[in-house]
Amino acid sequence: MFHVKHCQHCLLDDMKNIDVPRETHRQVDALYSSSEVVFNDVADRWLWWNKSINIFSPGFKKSDVLQHIHHSLYVFPFLPGSNIDCFDVGTGGGLPGVPLAIADPGRRYHLVDKVQKKMIVLKNILSAFSICNAQSIHSNVHKLTFERAPCVVSKYAFKIDNLLEMLSGQRIHSYILLKGEDVFDELAAIPLQDYHVSSFHIGSSGIDFYRGKYVITIIPKQNHNL
Repeated sequence: MFHVKHCQHCLLDDMKNIDVPRETHRQVDALYSSSEVVFNDVADRWLWWNKSINIFSPGFKKSDVLQHIHHSLYVFPFLPGSNIDCFDVGTGGGLPGVPLAIADPGRRYHLVDKVQKKMIVLKNILSAFSICNAQSIHSNVHKLTFERAPCVVSKYAFKIDNLLEMLSGQRIHSYILLKGEDVFDELAAIPLQDYHVSSFHIGSSGIDFYRGKYVITIIPKQNHNL
């Protein structure tokens, strides 16, 4: 048991030092630029809703919302083929799912949250901007069922061990998670030997906002041929 824990600790230490490739930063910037007009309008709509429904922290400015939209797009380069549906769990008002659906119109997105008020906002956003490849789902995550194994994405919504437990009875293609620097404590709480796990530090972009922020990919080993 000591040997397993020691190996896991060494693996996590190694993962901390892997940066997002430069090409990925360029890809995300290009995605953002290609839909920047729409993203600006979506940000305005979110801020309007934020006056009555708590989507973002009080005092959030438009520049803050746009930064979170850009952050959401870091999921895109790690997604599997477009034939795999994407479930954004704990989406809130639509992050990261709405920016991803706008940037990736060839894939189906399912945006899941248990808070009814946030579903009102999300449905309005999807309708107002004709985001036809996305649907909102009002549900607890553990109640979801899938016809075929999806990719699950999330932005800070759940601790990793809790998310894996909630979906433990389902076949999942992969998880792509946006996380902060405490993610390695979360990864230490799961049996890494059961998963292919990769970590990429977004802070290599040189932007202060991204310091200590990571993209985490998790693929269950029994599903690696899906």
